[in-house]
Amino acid sequence: MRTIKTDKRYLSEVFNELPKGIINKKLADVGGTYLAANCKYNYIIVCPTRDLVDSIAEDKNNKYNIFRCYGGTKREDFNEYSTINEIKKIAVTYDSFPKLTNWIENHNDYRILIDEYHLLLQNVGFREEAINCLFEIVNKYSYVTYLTATPFDCKYEIAQLKNLDHYEIEWEKEIKINTVRV
Repeated sequence: MRTIKTDKRYLSEVFNELPKGIINKKLADVGGTYLAANCKYNYIIVCPTRDLVDSIAEDKNNKYNIFRCYGGTKREDFNEYSTINEIKKIAVTYDSFPKLTNWIENHNDYRILIDEYHLLLQNVGFREEAINCLFEIVNKYSYVTYLTATPFDCKYEIAQLKNLDHYEIEWEKEIKINTVRV
C-alpha cells in the first residue's frame, strides 16, 4: 500500500488523473468522482444507486455532459449521446453496467471508476451473483480505479482486488463537512 500524505483539499490537487487500482481517500467530498467526470478521458463512473448517478450528473461544476444509465435507459439514448459528445462521461448503476458494456464497441476507449467500492465488499453476501458479474465485466476494460472514503482492513478484500495497486490518502488538514438532511 502506498500512503500519500497531503496538505491539499481535493484529490485533483494530489493526482493529475485517478491512478489504476484502489484509492482509499478516507474522506467524503474531496473530489474523486469530480476528477473522473472532468478530466480529458472518456469515463464510466459505476455507482451503487440511481440517486448517486443523478447527483453526479446534476453537479453544476461539470465541464462535460454526463449520460445517466440505469433501469429504463435505452440504447438509442446512449447512441444519440455518443454521437453528440466527443468526450464521454457516463454515470451508471452497478446493475445497469452490463447493459451499458454491451452497447460499447471498444472498451479500451473508456476508463472505469467503481465508486463506493466498499459497498461491493459489504453486499457480496446477498448480491454475490450481481457483484461477480460486475467483476467479470470490469475485466473487459484495461483502466479501472476503485474509490472509497470508507476505511477498512485490506485483509477483507475479495481476491479480485488483492493484487491491484493500493493508495491511501492521509489528509493533513482537518476538513469539516456539515451535512443537512432534506
